[in-house]
Amino acid sequence: MKRLCAFISALAVVVAAGCAPAIERDPESDMKERYVAAAGACLEWVEKQMLTFDGGSWGVYERIRVSKNERVSLCRPDTASEYLLAVHLYRKATGKDVYAREFDNVLGWLERSRNGYESGEPGGYQFALLDGKKQYTCVDSTLYQNDNGKIISNLIEIYRDTRDERLLKIALASGEFWLKTQREDGSFIDGEKVNSDAHSPFSVLWMTRAMYDCYDVTRDERYLTAANRAFALAKSFFDSGRIKTAYELERCENWRPVSSENYIALLTFCAAYLTRDDEALKAAGDKVSDFCLSLLDPATGGVLNCTPETAAASQSNSPNILDLVYTEGFALNGLYYAYRALGNKTFLIKAKKLGDFLCSIQIKNASPLIDGAWRGMYDLSRGEYGGNIHESSSAEEGGSDSVYAGWCSLVNAAGLLRLAAL
Repeated sequence: MKRLCAFISALAVVVAAGCAPAIERDPESDMKERYVAAAGACLEWVEKQMLTFDGGSWGVYERIRVSKNERVSLCRPDTASEYLLAVHLYRKATGKDVYAREFDNVLGWLERSRNGYESGEPGGYQFALLDGKKQYTCVDSTLYQNDNGKIISNLIEIYRDTRDERLLKIALASGEFWLKTQREDGSFIDGEKVNSDAHSPFSVLWMTRAMYDCYDVTRDERYLTAANRAFALAKSFFDSGRIKTAYELERCENWRPVSSENYIALLTFCAAYLTRDDEALKAAGDKVSDFCLSLLDPATGGVLNCTPETAAASQSNSPNILDLVYTEGFALNGLYYAYRALGNKTFLIKAKKLGDFLCSIQIKNASPLIDGAWRGMYDLSRGEYGGNIHESSSAEEGGSDSVYAGWCSLVNAAGLLRLAAL
């Protein structure tokens, strides 16, 4: 009776104060709302600042270079595919089809920008187009395996959910081209048109997943043969539980940290396993997972460039700099796929911590030109964006002065939306 009286008295005080008893919020619901909001802010930024005219009818611009006060005029096909995927995942998470027109416009451009589109022949995607138009004398017309592999997988992922035949047609038109470029050793190269760094992990890993994805939706044995051959080459990159870097193997992409290709390996092996159910793929994902987890900063959840033992494997090896262009977003998606493929909740816990960190550093109230995006590098020692990589050319690959749409911001958004769906 005393307890009942005490409760009634306490309730009377609350009512008298004009307040209702506090209702505990579900942390998982809070997380989902936060992640969806962050992804939505990113898509809003892309819509306002990075789509070409007429709602993306000529593609998606690559990045803004803050230090030079310019928006780079290159439109990247891989960035376009990342935009399509992020819009699709946002639609799944919210039930809102707010970017339907932009989705169709960007998809139409992606179809037109593929080499061979005019003749109806199979063909891949060149690195970038100037303002969305094919002007070969002005831009790099090289076909990069990693960019093209991502495009194929992104389109097929959306196709699995939507059964939109436009997506499958484009993906397979590219897949057929790349299938014919594969060599006996598993690499993908075709004379001077295709990137010569064909034996670098970043070149092989994405294309391995793409070939498994093509097989998954066609059951064409040629794709399975190609995928298995590429996977065998990818496994040759292992060294003591980690993937050797392109810098170690080919002396190229010195700006890509050790963390990048190892998390891409985790992502591609685990994602491929979910479609192929091949224990060898699962074992490869498990093999690289310990090294990937060792790269996580305990305080922030961000992914460090390297371990002390692997500092010489890349020239991007500062212990205080986190790389958002080549690592953090792919790590977020990689941890998500590792959780689904390997069934270990540790990956989900780490993914959420990384997701929380990325939400906390998303650009807000800085400028309408970049609010909603992420810069390319973050300095842990200063607790703010910082760090740059300057190539011998003036390209300024990555760095905190670059605010990328694809590779960085849209990949982060996709990872956050995947976690929100869980």
